[in-house]
Amino acid sequence: MQNLPNHIKTVILDSTGEVTKSKWIGTFRVKCLTSHSDKFAVQRMYTSLLPSNSDNDELRVRAATLAELAVRIVDGPSWWESTGKGMYMADVAPLYKLLELCNSAADEWAEELEKQSIMGEGDVTPTPKYP
Repeated sequence: MQNLPNHIKTVILDSTGEVTKSKWIGTFRVKCLTSHSDKFAVQRMYTSLLPSNSDNDELRVRAATLAELAVRIVDGPSWWESTGKGMYMADVAPLYKLLELCNSAADEWAEELEKQSIMGEGDVTPTPKYP
């Protein structure tokens, strides 16, 4: 059996806020693979941010972005925590850019997994963390 590639990747954000014109720069470690638990956590957070069906597409996208980032980011620069993982920011462009970086990292991870499985060392299975 073969181990999965490391699913934690590093991404670097360099974005300018559309409202504050502030530079949002930092290195983040992000999950490229989410568990069932992670997916439920994203849904719980999304629901808590937007408890009713909103007709406002921008609010739905913003809530989905914040929920996804809250779960997928393992750690980041100090401003990430001090802004409540983006919740207290006036700018949204850096958040969208950060989600794009997370998605790109996940795509790269999936390509690594594909290459690893093509190399022919058998089934690709994760190494269990717990007995």
